[in-house]
Amino acid sequence: MSLKEWKNKLIILMVLIACFVFILHGIIKDSLKEHEESKSVWETAKEQTAQEYETVAPVSEKPDIKLENGEVSIGNLKMKIPAEFEEIKEGFYAAPGGSNISFIFESYPGQVLIFPNEKEVKESVEADVLKVVKQEIEAEISRYEIYEIDGYAALRYTAEYDIGSISFVYTACTVIVEGNNVVLISFTTSDDSVWKDAFEESIASITME
Repeated sequence: MSLKEWKNKLIILMVLIACFVFILHGIIKDSLKEHEESKSVWETAKEQTAQEYETVAPVSEKPDIKLENGEVSIGNLKMKIPAEFEEIKEGFYAAPGGSNISFIFESYPGQVLIFPNEKEVKESVEADVLKVVKQEIEAEISRYEIYEIDGYAALRYTAEYDIGSISFVYTACTVIVEGNNVVLISFTTSDDSVWKDAFEESIASITME
């Protein structure tokens, strides 16, 4: 992979996650920000992601998201993450190369919460990628599962798609927690990433206390 392709892959990875974590409430940025050539690709991508996350994050009361001893906690949910992931912003963690994990908390008081079906997930992913990078894609939902984590309803799915010559794997795990609240955990990486197995271990480590 050329340096240009690698840089594009990194920037897309970092910016896509800043958009996908807000699928639940439909907030999507229309374009990618240009990075500064005078800085390293990694440092610039971290800055861009922090800016995107701060710009589009919803204003709502939510519990603190804490990282201690390799474990992220938000309310009564806890999950382990790989040690190599650096905190870019509260609730957003990334490894060199662009693979990342994000947590978001949303409240839906008085609403009946229903998970989207597999067809709706596929359509949402394709529509959001189109909005972000102005390119139509065909997403494959390689996994879709509604299950329970310690008695709490959860949905996890994995979407795989190509943007140009670069392949991506996006996994989301949504948990309905107490008080009609939702925790969305998102994982984004490329198809050749060493983190796919580690992400599976992170999802398996989720507990509710």
